[in-house]
Amino acid sequence: MAPERIATSMLSNNARDFWAEIKWIRSKSTGVSRIVDGVSDSHAISKIFIDKYRELYTCVGYSADDISRIRDEIHDKIRQEARCDDLFFGALDIGAAVKRLRSHKNDMHACLSSDHFINAGGDCFTHFAMLFNATVVHGTLPDTFLYSTIVPIPKGRGVNISDSSNYRGICLSSLYGLHASVL
Repeated sequence: MAPERIATSMLSNNARDFWAEIKWIRSKSTGVSRIVDGVSDSHAISKIFIDKYRELYTCVGYSADDISRIRDEIHDKIRQEARCDDLFFGALDIGAAVKRLRSHKNDMHACLSSDHFINAGGDCFTHFAMLFNATVVHGTLPDTFLYSTIVPIPKGRGVNISDSSNYRGICLSSLYGLHASVL
């Protein structure tokens, strides 16, 4: 029984066994339902979640003029307050950011893993530095930096996983965007 093994490892001050037990408990999956909301076709199930999250994330209205005004204000503030020395990244900055990435994290869109960045060499960091500097200079990001994938996960262990209302969406960001955010 897991609680007994955790207690034993804590009493014996065996941190390795304690954390191994915690990792084992957390790895227990609730499973995947082959039927959601009475639908069994995988494409139809995907459509259920697409519609659900599209409605959720577009339910708040906005004005395009307001968004444009806010964007212009941000650009003006950046131009007024930014010094050139503050805006540029070097290969060492990229290398430091890469060291903070966790391994085995996947990018659902670009088929990348954080391991690609972690195991890249210094030359790659130089190219990334040039890429990030270009985004600052030109004030725009490639669309791939902005892509994310919403993955539905069950809200808990004891929930009915065949009911779409028992799922919450977790957003998996692009590794490029994640890489930029740790700088």
